Amino acid sequence: MRDTDRTVEPVQISPVEATSYTMQEHAERAMYGNKTCSLGNMSASCFAAERCAMAEDKEVYFPSGNVLAGATFTLVAHSLRSEEEMKNTSVDHFVGCVCVGPTSIYGSSMYPSTLDVSKAHVIYNLCVSNTFQGGGVGRQLVNAARSSVTGPLYLFVLNTGKDSPNTDISSVMTARVNRLEATYARMGLNRIAGMGSHTLFQVA
Repeated sequence: MRDTDRTVEPVQISPVEATSYTMQEHAERAMYGNKTCSLGNMSASCFAAERCAMAEDKEVYFPSGNVLAGATFTLVAHSLRSEEEMKNTSVDHFVGCVCVGPTSIYGSSMYPSTLDVSKAHVIYNLCVSNTFQGGGVGRQLVNAARSSVTGPLYLFVLNTGKDSPNTDISSVMTARVNRLEATYARMGLNRIAGMGSHTLFQVA
């Protein structure tokens, strides 16, 4: 996800339950692309690089099916169409999504021991389609998630893979981590801690 001053067409953010199954298929492609660890696919999709980095030398597992099934809720950003356009086509374009769940979906070791996360939530998927990156959609999704929950809201940046012997994975993950940490800082998220395998941010 990139956060720049580029503007995109207006988008609408809706609960995943209010979107079509086709939209969920588009989300799967945005997240994992063609489900390979090729340099092009890892660079263009939201999470292929993470999956490839976590697998190390093992077979890479790419989720399929309803990848937007959130433990608490999922919000989808999609193209905003006029009433006339809605009469002529039933297709919305997937722009991005954010999935939020309780912090308990991860082990306690993912959080500093000084934090009480018992009543907190975590963003565990934040994806903006490559076509729409850089126009502030990620910021809109994070703000929508923040307004939908009470209590603290956290977000991780996975650092795994930066030292991978696979130079493609290493280069993509290094660039990804640097870009995301800079983006979240510009968005006003608070960097809570570096935890080795990941960095924890809090959404203000």
